[in-house]
Amino acid sequence: MIDVNYPELSAHNERLRARERRIAAGALASACLMSIIRAFLLPWLIHLAPPNTFPGMDPTTIGIVSMCTAALFALLALWALRDPLSPCVAALIFYAAISMPDLLHQPGFLAKGVISKFVMGSILLRGLAAGLVHWTMRESSS
Repeated sequence: MIDVNYPELSAHNERLRARERRIAAGALASACLMSIIRAFLLPWLIHLAPPNTFPGMDPTTIGIVSMCTAALFALLALWALRDPLSPCVAALIFYAAISMPDLLHQPGFLAKGVISKFVMGSILLRGLAAGLVHWTMRESSS
């Protein structure tokens, strides 16, 4: 096999890898924004809802956990600008771990937050797809 250096192809591949890094970082930044919205919206909804609509949910704890989750997603988004696969995998594992108690123990569809978990999962899976494309392109150019 002839080893020929194509600078145009290398530049094009680097632009594509940079695009995938931005997509992954954007997905994680979107997850951060969703966590911030959840930190303010869900406690407000709990206060407005009739009693026992959200049994066992403490609005203050939800706000604190959601803000900490947002901070983690923000840090992972910064990391994704350099190498997107690892932070996207970490975000998915973390989100799955914190979502399982709600899915397993909350009694109703609304209390489980299935819709918001589906949306968040979709966002994080899009980031993972970008990380996988970036990794594949990096491996093929090596």
